[in-house]
Amino acid sequence: MELKRAGSQPSQPGPATYFTKTVRIDPLNAASTGPALVRSGHLRARRAVALAHAPARPDADRHRRLWLDPVRG
Repeated sequence: MELKRAGSQPSQPGPATYFTKTVRIDPLNAASTGPALVRSGHLRARRAVALAHAPARPDADRHRRLWLDPVRG
């Protein structure tokens, strides 16, 4: 394990495939070599950032149909 001072590593831009606006990622620890490759970072955004693949909103009509449809056997 290599310990580094906070702020000693440069931040990197976040990937455009995951975010719709500009974000910066500060690395907390790097990927290690071996069976478990783990990497973590601190995400910084200027304003409200929307995810490119936002979770779907609940569909009230779909859930209503599930309750009203007869049981198929």
